[in-house]
Amino acid sequence: MGRKGWNRSKSKKARVLGFTLTELLVALVTASIIVSSLLFFTVNLVTTNREEEAKATTQDEIMSALNYIANDLQESVFIYGADALERNSTDTPPGICNQIPYCSSNPASGVQARNTTDRPILVFWKRNYLDPEDEVETSSGANRKVKCLAYPAGATNCLGQGRFVYSLVVYYLTKDNNTTWSGTARIQRWEIKDGIRWSCVDTSSAAQTDSTKCPIADRWERDDGDPLTTDQVYVVKPSQGFQLFSISGAAGLTQNMNSWKKFPNENYNLNRDKRIVLVDFVDDTPYYPQFDDATSVNLIKISARPNANPAEPRFDNPINADCDSPEKGVGVPDAGTPQQEPYFAQRVPSSFSATGSDTNVYRLSSFYACVANFGNPNKTIARVWIRGNPRARFLTNDAIRRAEIKSKVESCNAGSAGKPCTPVDSWFVTGDIRVMGRGQFKLE
Repeated sequence: MGRKGWNRSKSKKARVLGFTLTELLVALVTASIIVSSLLFFTVNLVTTNREEEAKATTQDEIMSALNYIANDLQESVFIYGADALERNSTDTPPGICNQIPYCSSNPASGVQARNTTDRPILVFWKRNYLDPEDEVETSSGANRKVKCLAYPAGATNCLGQGRFVYSLVVYYLTKDNNTTWSGTARIQRWEIKDGIRWSCVDTSSAAQTDSTKCPIADRWERDDGDPLTTDQVYVVKPSQGFQLFSISGAAGLTQNMNSWKKFPNENYNLNRDKRIVLVDFVDDTPYYPQFDDATSVNLIKISARPNANPAEPRFDNPINADCDSPEKGVGVPDAGTPQQEPYFAQRVPSSFSATGSDTNVYRLSSFYACVANFGNPNKTIARVWIRGNPRARFLTNDAIRRAEIKSKVESCNAGSAGKPCTPVDSWFVTGDIRVMGRGQFKLE
């Protein structure tokens, strides 16, 4: 066979072994469908995994924060209700709002004024124990063991005991533009402590001026500016602005504690007594009144019901007095006499703002508590809720994230009467914990 015939045979064989254009197009479309399906499945898997991981991380952090707060509250001797945090010391009956930072628009001297980024939520007194072996800084700047505070400097064979000191603790909900944090809300803790009063192993009056018998170098007198009162004498200085409460008087425990005021001659020093961030990624969804409506289905539900005064406050008929019903929050009217001071619970804060800027901290409802200890010096109880926002961990554009949640919330609110609103589990994580304080009042 000649070369020409051989070429025709080869060409025919090649045509038989190849693919037509139609076959290639069908294969391409089929492959595209398979790849698209695999890609869609992969993207969904990655997205779901990312959401679940963010949810798990947020849940762990929320529970860690609640456990920390619980340990703190276990040492509490008194927890302030909504009445105290929504009134000033100049009101009748009084409150402590103008005595703590970032609470009142008319703060007392030396107190930081209210703003739109910080809101005090949980405020209480607790007892702190200092072990005899603990080292503390004395008023002279020296570090000494607690057991040696009543001895002269250089003493080694000290037989002193441990000490108790009271402190005031405030937990804040904060929402600001600090780029160090997530852009959502966060919870901060602030504490000021009492100092340790000066004492000496030698009880003679001459010992106050004898450095060989007493720690004279560490003896510090705190001037309150009143010549008619005796200055307080310390060996370890208290936090600036700290003043111990007084439970004496006929007004009753709650009103006595609500009458507390800071030390008059000092400003709070937030550079030294700094607020410490406890947990980030706390939900910053603006509040809607529907969140407080237990009868409707909403994207967010506030577990503690709003405060409402009972029709007949009586000792023998308390309503949710132990915060053991998470669906109730019953407010307490101020009693006319101490004997009528009932044991009821209050939600703190009593209300959330439904108007104003979405970034105003007073529009947030992600950190609240049920507090119960009114009038009862032997029972201090609180139930605390925190709602986290896992979505902020991967949706970093705050404006888009807030708009997305706001749209969903408003859609749920508008449709709650006509169609069911299904909450999105991965959007929010809520945890709560109930604590009974075991601290006891004991003034030394």
